[in-house]
Amino acid sequence: MLYNIIRDFQCGLVAAADKEEKNEMRIVMQILPLYLIAINVITFIAFGLDKWKAQHGKWRIKEKTLLGLSFIGGALGGLCAMYVFRHKIRKPVFVIGIPLMLLAQAALLIYLQRTGTHL
Repeated sequence: MLYNIIRDFQCGLVAAADKEEKNEMRIVMQILPLYLIAINVITFIAFGLDKWKAQHGKWRIKEKTLLGLSFIGGALGGLCAMYVFRHKIRKPVFVIGIPLMLLAQAALLIYLQRTGTHL
């Protein structure tokens, strides 16, 4: 009898933890699209601003910054900006790196969708 009480208590804790974890994941999945839109717009603008600064002899945005923005979710914005502004299209780290980042980010989104977390 005591065993059943302990087992039921443990099952209840696990169920509560699962429910809390699902709620947290649901919140993340609601925020993720907004984050991705924002980071891609910011990345696109950063590439465009760097191109403008290059044309006007101003202080430039560091390549690490542009790559970092692309890495944390802005790869689509970075890739679009590269070809819209014709900027960084001759640098292998950008021409190869940003599409690879985009593929990794797309794979992660597909994985999240297939594991039952819906965007």
